Amino acid sequence: MGIRLGLPGAAAESEQTRANAEAGFAISSKLEQGRLLSSMAATATNSSSHYITGHVEAAGTANFAKRIGSAAGPGHFRTLRAGGSIGDLIVSSLGIGTYMGPDSDSVDREYMESITRALSMGMNVIDCAANYRNMRSELLIGQVLPMCIKQGIINRNEVVVCSKAGYLAFDYREDIDPYTYIDETYIKTELFKREEFVGGCHCLSPAYLKNQVELSRRNMGLETIDIYYIHNPETQLSAVPRSTVLSRIKGAIGAMEECCSEGKIAMYGIATWNGFRVNASNKQHLPLEEILSYAKDIGGENHHFKVVQAPYNSFLHQAATEPSQPVRGKRMPLLHAAHHLGLSVMTSATINQGNLAKNLNPDVRNKSPELGEQRTDAQAAIQFARTTPGIVTSLLGMRRVMHVEENGSLIRVCGTHASIGLPFRHMALICLIFQLIIGVTKSLLRTTAPMQESGLPASASFTTPCFASLNASQSREGKSETPSDSAD
Repeated sequence: MGIRLGLPGAAAESEQTRANAEAGFAISSKLEQGRLLSSMAATATNSSSHYITGHVEAAGTANFAKRIGSAAGPGHFRTLRAGGSIGDLIVSSLGIGTYMGPDSDSVDREYMESITRALSMGMNVIDCAANYRNMRSELLIGQVLPMCIKQGIINRNEVVVCSKAGYLAFDYREDIDPYTYIDETYIKTELFKREEFVGGCHCLSPAYLKNQVELSRRNMGLETIDIYYIHNPETQLSAVPRSTVLSRIKGAIGAMEECCSEGKIAMYGIATWNGFRVNASNKQHLPLEEILSYAKDIGGENHHFKVVQAPYNSFLHQAATEPSQPVRGKRMPLLHAAHHLGLSVMTSATINQGNLAKNLNPDVRNKSPELGEQRTDAQAAIQFARTTPGIVTSLLGMRRVMHVEENGSLIRVCGTHASIGLPFRHMALICLIFQLIIGVTKSLLRTTAPMQESGLPASASFTTPCFASLNASQSREGKSETPSDSAD
């Protein structure tokens, strides 16, 4: 998450100033720091002489897949439908996320080693955000990527580098009061208004998002960021009317299209936690088809909205099972909706921030015998996610090389499964049956006595070709759906 601040009113600001003075803070010095930072952030440098040129390309990703060759099992490489001048990309079924970990040099070094190893093993997707570890994650990518290119591990056009904006990103290198930072860097420079800054952490102002694109480019040293996500826009639905939030999302999409036309990003998407997977009755629901229409209104049929991101694992499985998205008048799960709308899906929380790396539900574990008897719970959980039809890349937060080695060993394993690697057109029917079974069972559960007489347990669970006893998995794992902005 980004830093969370309650923006004070005038009286509170005066109180803050007095508190700072009593604590011996040199306010004028901090204001000067703020002005310097403001000029740096608001008018981010136009010089790109130190940036790595180019962006991901279809030919580059095809070359990467060819170079990995037989070290990757069938189904590890998939197609991300970018189209246009970029072409359809060949991307790995596993990608490395950079959310977790404290702000420290030692963690930076761990991530740099892990990214290097991941690229050499056959992963060509790196996921980040401006606010991850107070910009340190973007900055370390800016260090490790040129090193890997220089060493011949990767070429720039072979790797998909993703970042996000929405949450306020604070620069760990700046010793400045947060309130001063916001006022001087963003409000006084008119990058956003106070009322556009929601919950002390989130903003969708077009000027702010364009500024964050510049910040991310500078942090990572990239002329062009391959995918830039609008980050968890549903965050604002808890405090702002739905019509206002959708209007802000449309404005954000306009800003992203401008960045694409300027060559600063190659394409964009929307990364969510709840937005695209929860039922339409949920306050945080976002309508994907409607949002896509904004991109078409602004960018035409050649718009650059190509990818969505949402959590998916054996516990948070709604992206494949909850008919949350209306498409052409029919409700369907996110994975199916994205397929029909021509969008690719990358999923986060593949092992639910480590919660599925131990004590995994046996039904889920048993769905991956191809991994062998020595498979770990983490590997089984990852295999469950990466073999679900409709998912292009499953993202994993891997800051340690040992985790890259363990999880990356799946690259050699078949990425489709006999029981769940079904043609996509059959998935909608399977999920419909799944929903009907749940509905019937809920009705039966209202009459417990007849159920007990018939021998049907009150905690009945179900197995489909796609989802192994998910009801049982939820009850045994007992994990809560805690909102997060993590790639895993």
